[in-house]
Amino acid sequence: MIALKLFAPDDRDEPHSLPTLDEVFRSEIKPRLESRRRAASTIRDYERSVRTWSEFWGDHGGSPHLDQLTEDHLDQFSEFLAESLTGRTVNKHMGYVQAIIDQCGPRRSGNTGIGRRLGLLDSVPRYIRVDESPARRGRVATLAEVEAMLAHCAAASLPRYQSALKWSAAIRLLFWAGIRRCDLFQNLRRSHWIKSSRCPVAEVSIEWTWGWLAFTPQKTARRKPEPLVIPLPRALAFELEAIRYPAGQVDPPLLGFANCSRDWAANFERIQRAAGIATPFTFQDGRKSANVHWQQLVSPGTGSLFLGHSARGVNARHYSEDVVLMVTAAQLREGI
Repeated sequence: MIALKLFAPDDRDEPHSLPTLDEVFRSEIKPRLESRRRAASTIRDYERSVRTWSEFWGDHGGSPHLDQLTEDHLDQFSEFLAESLTGRTVNKHMGYVQAIIDQCGPRRSGNTGIGRRLGLLDSVPRYIRVDESPARRGRVATLAEVEAMLAHCAAASLPRYQSALKWSAAIRLLFWAGIRRCDLFQNLRRSHWIKSSRCPVAEVSIEWTWGWLAFTPQKTARRKPEPLVIPLPRALAFELEAIRYPAGQVDPPLLGFANCSRDWAANFERIQRAAGIATPFTFQDGRKSANVHWQQLVSPGTGSLFLGHSARGVNARHYSEDVVLMVTAAQLREGI
């Protein structure tokens, strides 16, 4: 239990010309993040940290105004987080809080990644990073384990309609292209599936019978706004054709999943338990596995093409060559 340093009521009742941290976030920081096309997931992380900050101080006398903020406030909030979170997660929350405070600092300090400082504070308090436990090392699923998952997709309880089919498609796509979880279940839309065999990259004349995905991964959208183009495996193309969507939905999620990350993780684990996998893999493991599978089955560097690591767009002189290499790799893996 932390020893909280409460403030006298008359201190909190004094008028202040400066807003609180959550107020400046809503009025200044969030609009800047949106105007600079920061990833929606990044903005949600900011919002989550600000909400946690507001809830904590709401239980302890009210959120301090910027001109009240001291390093004691940051230390107390950090200690509160550390009671229930890992060091890594504490530092992540505190990093977002610190970024907002830094943005309020003196303009003479120069610009930040989200623009010119607001000049509300002459100096800014800083938090002390907490110790982090060693990061978990990613694991690689064997192809046999992937096949076992595909054979036990009926173990999933959600989605309620076509659950096994949708999970089979999700697992194939995860271990084929290493697509990140939010893109896989939420951001990929029906319109991103190109059924035509003709490559959607104008400079490439190659064809691929089973169609393509052409989408911009959310995490790298700011640096690489051009679509990542991926040839699809034959089995996945058939599964996508079989997925049905509620009538009237405009451009629904490609795999037909509801937006609930807790359900995604719980059902992915349920499938693996049914498949006899004692220590379930994470979605991050799936991305790493996809990369390793391409390296082992085709050649080093192939996985980077499917995972979107290579350059794209007007600055990518050789991206058309990369697409051709992906098709060649897909042919080898599909036995064509």
